[in-house]
Amino acid sequence: MLPRFHKLHIAIAKDACINTRYGAFCAQGIPLDGAFFVRAGIFVNGVPEKSLPANLDSYTKINVAFFVNELQLSHFGHSITDGLSSVFLLLLLADMGITPKVPIIINKQISAQKSDLLKLFDLNDVNVLIPGVNCGNLLVTNLVYGVPTMVNSGRIKGAGFVASSHSILVKKYLKRLMAYKDKTNSSGVVSSSKIYLSRSRLQKSVRQFTDEAELEKELHRLGWIIYHPQEHSLNDQLNLLNSSTRICSAQGSALHLLFGVDPKPNLRVTILAPTNCNFTYTNQMRAQGINYKIISCLDVVERAEENLPWLKDLRLMSNWSALDLAMQIDKF
Repeated sequence: MLPRFHKLHIAIAKDACINTRYGAFCAQGIPLDGAFFVRAGIFVNGVPEKSLPANLDSYTKINVAFFVNELQLSHFGHSITDGLSSVFLLLLLADMGITPKVPIIINKQISAQKSDLLKLFDLNDVNVLIPGVNCGNLLVTNLVYGVPTMVNSGRIKGAGFVASSHSILVKKYLKRLMAYKDKTNSSGVVSSSKIYLSRSRLQKSVRQFTDEAELEKELHRLGWIIYHPQEHSLNDQLNLLNSSTRICSAQGSALHLLFGVDPKPNLRVTILAPTNCNFTYTNQMRAQGINYKIISCLDVVERAEENLPWLKDLRLMSNWSALDLAMQIDKF
């Protein structure tokens, strides 16, 4: 794997081959470091296995091109975490008003979100090459791609990291996102020093916290505002997070929006989690210098229908009551 940096870096691979397989390879068929997207120790789109040396006579030769190994723009949580890590070079160019003069190459395995990429980064006049879709195999003399600023850990300790520079990218990305598609009207100013980020009004197809309503009643009695992020504009959410000194949430994408603010020195964040907490959140808090506490109080709800692990509902452990948990949250 490429080394971890806290500043922004790019990688340049010489004589890189991109074909209908996922990723990018050298001419001898060896996978290129950093050209394969990984999350929680899993290569999501394809495993970097050595292939047979390429028949370079059949490849179209290009001098310079950008390479993007993942597009995660439709899922908000991933779009500001490891998804943004994969496209930050294009974000920085767009932020400077620069349109790339060289092609952008993506694999066909991730091409479904091509249109979002073009709209968000004002790239409609850019040549996007997708081997096996709109072009043949490619041989690139200088293949340029970003060194990741974040790799999601999942529940595997040490499998990921967050660079201190990542929050800078998120702020730039959110600015573009709000201009592009944040059409939610401002719901007025909500202000409180104690905010609970709730999942209780999310659609039933996403992960639920089944005892959340009871916890919310107890927190409300203790002076906490129950906040439903999806009902507010991004700008309102950022303003609220920026003004709060106490934030609590079950582990989930709402916490990643903290990347978009400059945390107050006295900010304290409480994360409700199963015993095997997702280390992505602790990596984020450390990278941002946020004082945080994990309360391991949630169990996975096992049902007949087997959802993916990250989609399974959560409930309070049997040794926790909503009142006891609310009091623990309020003490931090």
